[in-house]
Amino acid sequence: MRLDSNAVHHLGDDTTLRNIDDLANPMTQGTMSTGTTEERSGILLGCVLEHATNRRVLIDDSAQSWTISWGRFEKLADDFVMSVVLGGQHKRAPIGKTFTDIYVPLYSHLPIVREHVRGDITFHKAGWNRPARWFKLLRVVDVDRVRIPLQRIQAALYERSSPVDALLDFFIAWESMFSHKLSTTNSVVRSMEAMLVRAGRPIPRKRLGELYGLRSEIVHGATDEATHEELLTPHARQGVQDEACEVALIVLSELLKDSELLPLTPQQRVMSLLKPTEEKRECSGLKFS
Repeated sequence: MRLDSNAVHHLGDDTTLRNIDDLANPMTQGTMSTGTTEERSGILLGCVLEHATNRRVLIDDSAQSWTISWGRFEKLADDFVMSVVLGGQHKRAPIGKTFTDIYVPLYSHLPIVREHVRGDITFHKAGWNRPARWFKLLRVVDVDRVRIPLQRIQAALYERSSPVDALLDFFIAWESMFSHKLSTTNSVVRSMEAMLVRAGRPIPRKRLGELYGLRSEIVHGATDEATHEELLTPHARQGVQDEACEVALIVLSELLKDSELLPLTPQQRVMSLLKPTEEKRECSGLKFS
């Protein structure tokens, strides 16, 4: 990703985002690719997320470089990635963490400014506000309340090579936000419908039911990519995945902004949002108005 200017963008008091390739900004001289121990040097393009802390850092003088491993920064990086996803309602992985700096501090500068190089996403000043607001919100709300949907959405966007696997991740995200054990399908579908209406992005209940029904058919082995018409071609599979992703992102966005629903369990959210009545009979269930 790229910013359309060389300004430093502040994401709160202790975190900033800036382009890497600029004379006015330091540039990492050595980097370590995520998931490997291979050190590489060279010119890098994109943005760097920086976090300042007052914590003391212990440095091994015998090491060839100053290194730091800090779990909290990993969370900040994950929050930022999710902020971009939520800010743009992306149905494809828009950005990702590609390396971790292994030097403290960043101290090398590029000899030139490469003005014409851009990444996959360029943030203009006006478009930066949405992800910035989401980043600030994710740092102050209790994200543990939506840990499962966050993890599932990230897995679907960044880890799954199969659209069907990603599709199931999005459905689990639905369920982990709103569901009731006495009426799982009805509670999930109607809750998604209600939250979409609140967001001004309504989707017919019939279509939501068809999508969630597809989840049940896949999980229970009643259908697969070779038998269901919505899964027969790559284009069809991607289309269904995009629909499920859109619902998950819209509903998660609304839930994160709702201070009353967010602290509740998925079952409590259904009861608070839809206010169903429990039917007492041989097989208990919920009655929705």
